[in-house]
Amino acid sequence: MCGRFVLRVSKPAFETLFDVSVEGPYLPRFNITPTQPVLTVHELTGPRRMEYERWGHIPHWHTDPQTAQLLINARIETALEKPSFRAAVNHKRCLVPATHFYEWKREGSHRQPFAVARKEPDGEEGLFAFAGLLDDWTGKDGEVMTTLAILTQQADGAIADIHHRMPVVVPTAHYGDWLNVRSVTAGEALDPLRTPTTDAWRPWPVDPAVNKAGADGPELLREVEPVKPEPKAQLDLF
Repeated sequence: MCGRFVLRVSKPAFETLFDVSVEGPYLPRFNITPTQPVLTVHELTGPRRMEYERWGHIPHWHTDPQTAQLLINARIETALEKPSFRAAVNHKRCLVPATHFYEWKREGSHRQPFAVARKEPDGEEGLFAFAGLLDDWTGKDGEVMTTLAILTQQADGAIADIHHRMPVVVPTAHYGDWLNVRSVTAGEALDPLRTPTTDAWRPWPVDPAVNKAGADGPELLREVEPVKPEPKAQLDLF
């Protein structure tokens, strides 16, 4: 899955890879979490542009976003069939720029966080893009909130040793088709993403401080010695 990620590149690196102008506030972020505004790139309203959207998809039929289950990820295997994501994958695809993501490996009761980067990123400073889906939720008063989910797929390579799912990355050559919801069908957009580049990720253990949603800063990416879980106590039967 993808539940936390990082975007820490300069404006020039961002603009070069995504062919879009950065407007408004732009700061490096080292622990992006669900419900926060996330930088996205799309072509839904005309020429390519960047916008911040809320991470955590809310299906349109929910009446109260406070009680709705936040769907932060969508499985690439079932996104076309799921009522929650069918419209989004057909009509509201986007790119989610990132430089790293975090994943947790469970060993007994201990969960060790890992930072993960691309071995061969698509842009400068480690930049690449997740496949994202947007959707609009409309309240009773007419308020419209655009929400985001990130596509995931079966993990492979080094990630499979940590978790069974990983985010879907859109190759640079496929940016145009992925964003072109007017003339590229969902099936055509999804098919090239179903087979990931083999062993494309480089993970390393990081401090559990990243577990706190409010934590931020470059120190979260610093490699540490992983915490070894304590062995289970042996019962003395005699």
